[in-house]
Amino acid sequence: MIGPFLPLQRRTATAGAVPYRLYSPAVLALYAWLANLPVAIALLGINLRRRGRLLLGSVAIAVSALSFLLFAAALVISPGRPPDIRLFGFFGGLLIYGLERAAFVAAVAHGAVRARWWPPLLILLGIMLYTGIIAAVVG
Repeated sequence: MIGPFLPLQRRTATAGAVPYRLYSPAVLALYAWLANLPVAIALLGINLRRRGRLLLGSVAIAVSALSFLLFAAALVISPGRPPDIRLFGFFGGLLIYGLERAAFVAAVAHGAVRARWWPPLLILLGIMLYTGIIAAVVG
């Protein structure tokens, strides 16, 4: 099976080599559903870059950053309660899960290991805390 989400070349863990870490498809789907879809797309971009798909991974990260900016602009233009987009994130997460599953299994078979799920969560919590403090100060 050949596709843009599969490993570019076969990497194997050799003696002394550090295996590359990938976020599992389940983690990507959960971040899409519980956090938001741009977070999952950014993590997918990291996975793609670690598997050697530098351009595709960079594009995914850039799309994620652009979508964050557009969402922030929408909140500034139309303040108030943001729309509940968890259903969109749920279906986006299922799509990402389906796209990433075969590539993740193949990469793990060739020496990759699961990345820890909690560092992105700590970053997200830090961002939420920072924006909450800014919102409380500004008013």
